[in-house]
Amino acid sequence: REGIIFKISSPNTDKIYIGCSSLPLKRAVSGLRASAKFRKLSCNILFQAGDIKSEVLAKFQDITVLEMRKKLGIIQAQHLDKCVNTNRAGRTNADRYRETKMQLKMYRENKDACNRRHALNNMRIRGLPPRPLTILKYNITDEEIAECCKRV
Repeated sequence: REGIIFKISSPNTDKIYIGCSSLPLKRAVSGLRASAKFRKLSCNILFQAGDIKSEVLAKFQDITVLEMRKKLGIIQAQHLDKCVNTNRAGRTNADRYRETKMQLKMYRENKDACNRRHALNNMRIRGLPPRPLTILKYNITDEEIAECCKRV
């Protein structure tokens, strides 16, 4: 089986989507675009940004789907900071378990910082100050409240 690993990007955003397909590039991207209209996909951000560009990152001959997805996962890992893919390809259940365990450990170690960041982000989104208990718990200053709650 033939296969490609491709990248979709837009000059209007710094994010990218990396996918794989056994179809030619144009058909793979048009199929993804059609699916994005009716389903919530991680690549919707790029299609909404407009003016998308697609390119083939790797081409394979005589490759199984499993092998191609593993290679896709490696490429996605190299671009984690810009990649909008919500699921990383080629991971086994054991890999997912290990990563989840590591993320949980990191969260437990940095729980207060994470929750403080979420409280500030929620203030920005809602435009409302947090509850008094949240302000005390995460030491949110009046300046931060004023900055997050000001209307644009």
